[in-house]
Formats: sequence, structure tokens, C-alpha cells
Amino acid sequence: MENTKKLKFSNLLIAILQGVILLLLFVIPELIVGVIGGIVAQFVGFDGNFQDFYVKNGAAFLLCGQILRIIIFLLIIKFRTKIFQTKYNRDYLKKRKISFSEVLKIFVVGIGLMGLINITVALMMYLSKFFPQIVASLDVYNKASEELMKGNMMLSVLAITIFAPISEELMLRGTLFTENERLLPYKWAIILNGIVFGVFHFNLFQGAYALIGGIVICAVYYYTESIYASILLHMINNTFSMVISSNEAVVQSFSSIFGIVMLVCMVLMFVFLKDFKKKRELRHLNYEDLKE
Repeated sequence: MENTKKLKFSNLLIAILQGVILLLLFVIPELIVGVIGGIVAQFVGFDGNFQDFYVKNGAAFLLCGQILRIIIFLLIIKFRTKIFQTKYNRDYLKKRKISFSEVLKIFVVGIGLMGLINITVALMMYLSKFFPQIVASLDVYNKASEELMKGNMMLSVLAITIFAPISEELMLRGTLFTENERLLPYKWAIILNGIVFGVFHFNLFQGAYALIGGIVICAVYYYTESIYASILLHMINNTFSMVISSNEAVVQSFSSIFGIVMLVCMVLMFVFLKDFKKKRELRHLNYEDLKE
């Protein structure tokens, strides 16, 4: 059944508060891993300050934080599922199995999303001429990426392409969107989800394209009614980003081909999003007919 509720300012404030609480829950695993890391650094007799130890083992810290975050949000989802089943007679997490054709469409959407993100990045680069804050945030982002790549490559790949999508989807789409959807019209809930996704990257440059990505991924989650779909799309996006950033010379050599492919996939992305939406409406229409 379509979410047709009207926007109420009080509900919007509650939804924003839920986003703030979620951001705090996001930071907690990082703090826990940081404290444990400090203890480990002392235990192994690391010769240097903790910041050097953290940079040297950044991929391991990132991976451990994500695993802990997955555990925390699985527990939250399990707790909230019992309440939702009792109070609303429905599951908390959308877990519909996706078909092979949907997997292929999501793959195309992932490429299209990369094109949309590239346009956002180009816009941010242009705006950086007028806003030095963007340049500063880009420098921070590039430095953090370089430090991460200097560490254990296998751990970095696992953290970025596998565990980050799982933890972030359980947190943002599986938890925050589910809570916001009860309060807001679904389009507002999707937009707010994208904003929170952008903010929680804590970087102006990265946050701009994360906002766009968050909106598209959340729309896919809502229309497909599947956390598997949003996790897959997130994995595809992160994998493409990592491959492209690690092979910039190759990408530059075939920039025209990549540009055409992304442009075509961007058009198909909107076509497939519309298709996902239509199929969701049909599923709910059929469900209502069965009830009658």
C-alpha cells in the first residue's frame, strides 16, 4: 500500500532527531574500536603515538568498526521487529528476495549512479573555485584515501566493498528509513535518508555525492522492498569507485567509452527505478485484492 500520509512539521522534527541519534550510534563503534586499539598499541609496545598506529592499521580499524556496527544494528532490528510484528503486523526490515532480472537492473543502476556521482563531483570541483571549504574537504578526503590504501589492501577491499555496504544499509535503510517511513511521506523519508547519509561521511566533498547516492539507494530499497537490493547496489557503487580511483590512468585512456556507457546507464537507471516503482504498486495492489 502506497505511503500517502501528509507531511507534518512535528513528525519531520522527530525524523531529524532519529537521524541525529543514528549518527551518534554510528560513532559509538568507532570510539570502542579506538579505545581497544589504544590498548592493543600499548600491549604490543608500539613505538610512536597512537595516531601513527591508527594510520598504519587504518583498514583493520575500519573493518572492526563495521563488524561491530553490523552486530549493533542487527540487534536493534531484531528488537524492533518484535514490536513491529505486534503493533503493526509487519516485519521491520524489508527482505523480499530479488530475481535475477532485478540483479541485472541493479547492476545497470549502479553504473548509472556512478555517472550521476561523477556529475556531482564535477559540479563540486567547479564550486570549489568560489568556496575554499570544498577544496579543504577534498584534500582531507584524498589524504584519508591515500592512507587507507597504504595499509593492508585485502582488508581495505573487504572493508570498502563488503562490510561498509552491509553495515551502512542496515543502519540507514534498514533502521533509519523504516523509522522515518512511519512519520513522513515516503519521498520525504527518502530525501532525509540521503541527507543523513551525506552528513555521516563528515566531509563536505564526499557528503555531496553521498547525498545523491543515498537518495538513489534508498529509492531502490523502498521500491524493491529488499535490503538485499540496496546492499547489492551499495556494493556495486563502492567497488566501481575503488576500481576507478585505483586505475585513473586506464580510465583516462578510455574516458570517452566510459562516459558513453555511464550516460546510457544513467538514462536506464531512471527507467528501471520507474519499473521498480510500478512493480511495487502491482505487488501491493495484488495483496489488497487477495485480502478482499
